[in-house]
Amino acid sequence: MPTLISHRGGLRHVAELATALATLDRDAARLGYPIRFRDPERDRGLTAWGREVEILDFPVDILWAASPTLGLTPWTREPDDGDRVFQHLGPWAKLPYPSIVAAARVDAGGPSTLVEQVQVGLYLWGLYKGPIHGLWTGEVVMAAKAAGVLTPGVIRPSEDELSHAARRLKRRFPFGRA
Repeated sequence: MPTLISHRGGLRHVAELATALATLDRDAARLGYPIRFRDPERDRGLTAWGREVEILDFPVDILWAASPTLGLTPWTREPDDGDRVFQHLGPWAKLPYPSIVAAARVDAGGPSTLVEQVQVGLYLWGLYKGPIHGLWTGEVVMAAKAAGVLTPGVIRPSEDELSHAARRLKRRFPFGRA
């Protein structure tokens, strides 16, 4: 499970976002700009899981230019001084947005189903590229078999078998609750 790191003002973020913000903080100071960070007033789905921040008091054009190199994705499609929310999507960047939120929730140890945990582990392994939605589909079955976390011949695993698969995947790719 990613550890949420405290940053200025008591904000808690995943390590990748905390590192990006520390870099931005350092560069802003070097340029002579004050900069503030806060949780967005309106959670867009990733604030609770440490992957979303609002960046204030910094020229929006410079912020937008720097954001890709820092791994930050702006919430809006165009620079907007009124909406300065950025997200760090991490390994989930190629998923559709609802799956990004679900994967970030599972990765941060939030409430999740065993199927979601298996999907996240298989995604991190590179064997599953489908949505993180908690549905046991043929694509998940094939990926679980390829990973060797599903008993041969099983198509619809029991709760115990899913729990075993999730534990095996977590040993390989630490995520979620221990």
